[in-house]
Amino acid sequence: MAAMREMGDYRELEELVRHHIDSYDYMVDRGLEIMLDNIKPVKIHDPFTDTSLSIFLSNPRLYEPQKERGLKTKLSALFPFECRQAKISYTGRFEADVCFQYNGRQAIRERFNFGQLPIMLKVCVYFVVFMFGVL
Repeated sequence: MAAMREMGDYRELEELVRHHIDSYDYMVDRGLEIMLDNIKPVKIHDPFTDTSLSIFLSNPRLYEPQKERGLKTKLSALFPFECRQAKISYTGRFEADVCFQYNGRQAIRERFNFGQLPIMLKVCVYFVVFMFGVL
């Protein structure tokens, strides 16, 4: 009986932070793309060669938290309890394409690492990564 009451209390606490979880899910699902779309492209025109260049960002991607085993080995999954023990943040690598478009032609895309973004527990991203191994 006490266990059922504790479980009910836990569900109430989950509902208390539901808006934070939903907000994070939205940011990862759509918000990062919207953010990059709202950054105005940098446009440069060279009058001597009559060449124009437009630089913009697209295709954001947030990777699952990982740790390095060594210099010549593969990365492995990093779990929240390991971060708590090591007193480090539970973060994933954030990358996006930097696109270079010359004279309105097809854009040349190059993937850049923009650092680490915190990963919130109990969100859809977290469950997708650890249940299915993809993000």
